[in-house]
Amino acid sequence: MQFDPETMKIHVCKKCRGLGFGVDLKGSRFACSECGGAGRVLTKTLKNEFTLDSLNENLSFDRETMKVRVCKSCGGLGRIRYGAEERECGDCRGAGRFVEQTITTEYQLRHVDGLAEPGR
Repeated sequence: MQFDPETMKIHVCKKCRGLGFGVDLKGSRFACSECGGAGRVLTKTLKNEFTLDSLNENLSFDRETMKVRVCKSCGGLGRIRYGAEERECGDCRGAGRFVEQTITTEYQLRHVDGLAEPGR
């Protein structure tokens, strides 16, 4: 995987709090299973947009990853005025709204090209 600064961000690992290791009951260190010992996790966020009428039995609304947003082209009206003529907005197809879905995936840093591992 290649690092993309527009869709990817590096975060401190929540499980080990950036240390990269845990300590067992005997005091021995072991690599964090979440970040693989890097102490950091790469998060990739993708956004897809759907028109409201595209939601059907194949694509149901998921409150965790989806939100409804106003169309920027027509300002939510669904129609655009061209002089005396009024037409349906081509971006939202007259709905005035989009459904925006945000999907976030986490990756261990050692699997990403273009980033050096810590300590190297």
